Amino acid sequence: MKPTFFILRQLGLAFLLTVVAFPAACAPGNKTKIVKWQEEVKLSTGEVIVVERETRFKGGGDPFQGAADTMTIRFRYPPDAKEVIEWRTIRHASSGGGNYRHPETPLVLDVEQGAKSLYLITRSGGHGCDEYFRYRHENGSWHDDMLPEIFETRPTNLLIGSDIIDTPSTVSLELKQKKNGTRDNTRYDIRFLQVGPDRCLCGHIGNSNKGGCVQKYNTKKE
Repeated sequence: MKPTFFILRQLGLAFLLTVVAFPAACAPGNKTKIVKWQEEVKLSTGEVIVVERETRFKGGGDPFQGAADTMTIRFRYPPDAKEVIEWRTIRHASSGGGNYRHPETPLVLDVEQGAKSLYLITRSGGHGCDEYFRYRHENGSWHDDMLPEIFETRPTNLLIGSDIIDTPSTVSLELKQKKNGTRDNTRYDIRFLQVGPDRCLCGHIGNSNKGGCVQKYNTKKE
């Protein structure tokens, strides 16, 4: 029979190896997980820029266990500009009547071809209806720039799901198309794969009865 102290030493070594091999299992439940990546984005001007993206997950050490809380996008435009432009989650929406408030999902980053002004379109929940929100970058800051009620659809050009990122390398245009999927092969609703044609995702397209919208919805088409 092995001496007692020898058995205890073996048990102690086994515990130490368990802690080293599985640190996440011992991590606090409120640990914040930060996922970062670079992503190619093709603008309507034909330019391809690389943006830095970051998603913070709360409530777990693993993004599949935690909940997304804040999304950040950083980039330069024009690409040779010295200033770094940053956008960070502005709106949150409640989910399923629980305490979790999920951040808006950035879908389109682009520039108006004539004015060269930057804008970002997101999707977020409102008072019962999801809506598209547009932000315009002007004089160094982002401003609400409400979309028309009905507008031309635009394909999403940003990666939709940051929980699928498992590498720090750059997400190419081709890889992003594969991850986002297509209308016939995706885990996302079509209104994530594109924005529009209706600003408020409640009821039928073109129906002006949008009582659940945060943004004022007029019957007059803009």
